[in-house]
Amino acid sequence: MGALIGIAAIVIYYAVISRFIDAGSAPAGLVATAYVFVPLIGIPLMVGAVRSGIKPGSKARHIKAIASVAVFVGLGILGVLFAARMFTPSTPDPVADEQSRRATWIARGQEAVKTKLKDPGSAQFRAVYFNRGKDGLPVTCGEVNSKNSFGGYSGHQKFISAGKPELTYLEEQMVAGEFAKVWNTLCAK
Repeated sequence: MGALIGIAAIVIYYAVISRFIDAGSAPAGLVATAYVFVPLIGIPLMVGAVRSGIKPGSKARHIKAIASVAVFVGLGILGVLFAARMFTPSTPDPVADEQSRRATWIARGQEAVKTKLKDPGSAQFRAVYFNRGKDGLPVTCGEVNSKNSFGGYSGHQKFISAGKPELTYLEEQMVAGEFAKVWNTLCAK
């Protein structure tokens, strides 16, 4: 009976722990404790200790033995899960990371656009967004208005920027038909 209790305890323990600990990213000590020490050494020792105190034919003591093993396995699981929370690095939020990358890309695109303007300090942006065009190239698209040589605002014009001045194009600096083709390829949502 003790062997069956021990085997059942180990199987239950592994089933629960394997759902919560990623052996590839958890610290080695935690993995060793969770997968080797507690189930292969701790549980058999607990079962043996409990069995040694049971007299043959005593059902009440068998129930106490099963309860003791269950408590030990439960505490082992809670201890390993607690250690896993404390020592396993948290995984970054992929959505927040993607939003951060897009915001950085947009800021680079706007800075690159400013290098193309006569008065960079007067730049006013609107409808700016990050996009991966049909070919997957990441770009910043939008509209910019800035002061011209006479000191007046010339009106919003579209721009496309791949984050560097040499890869940034303003609508007024390209032939209209060519800019529209590039816009439709890279900026069409």
